Amino acid sequence: MASSEREWPLGVAILLVCLLFFLSLATISKETVRKSSAVEGQWIEEQFGHSTLTRINAIADGWYLKSFDRLDKNSLRDWMSEDPAQRKREERLAEQNNVVLTWAKERKLTLLELGFWVLRRIALFKVLIPLWLPLGLLAVFHGWNERAIKQTDFGYTSPVVNHWARSGMTLITVVTILLFFAPVTIPPAVFPMLMAFWSIGAMLAIANIQKRI
Repeated sequence: MASSEREWPLGVAILLVCLLFFLSLATISKETVRKSSAVEGQWIEEQFGHSTLTRINAIADGWYLKSFDRLDKNSLRDWMSEDPAQRKREERLAEQNNVVLTWAKERKLTLLELGFWVLRRIALFKVLIPLWLPLGLLAVFHGWNERAIKQTDFGYTSPVVNHWARSGMTLITVVTILLFFAPVTIPPAVFPMLMAFWSIGAMLAIANIQKRI
């Protein structure tokens, strides 16, 4: 039972990410994605500096080339069946229905724009991790010391605080993952704020681990 409760948020997060990504892919135009991505890039430069933006773009470009390069080079017809008879039917269908063909091409271009947007957000998070690690380790160290003090002077370790701190950490993790795929402009400062709140949750959770009798 406890195991299923722990796995539930992860399953929900994966489902929401898939729904969010495919909904964005099906409804948003490539121009909207491109403009929103450009705005975020400008915000990153304003808040973290031009060198940080250059580094993030370089990381995202490397991931993009590995993930989307083949898709970017291939035409829509290269997605068709390799079987000659089936390919001929697909080509005939595409020629008869230009609306479907045009929509599919548009979605392909949107996927490429959306893919880079997501990868750049993940690259930003990667760049922030080394800066966050000292804070995270300090939070863990402080929480562990506070728990040790409570063990020596019979201080109270609250199971309620422990529970809500762990729940908050899970929620922050899920929200962070969803923000990677959100089809709206997000201020880059949101990610370090979420990392700071996660560190506070870790500190409270560790400080209130129940004592063993």
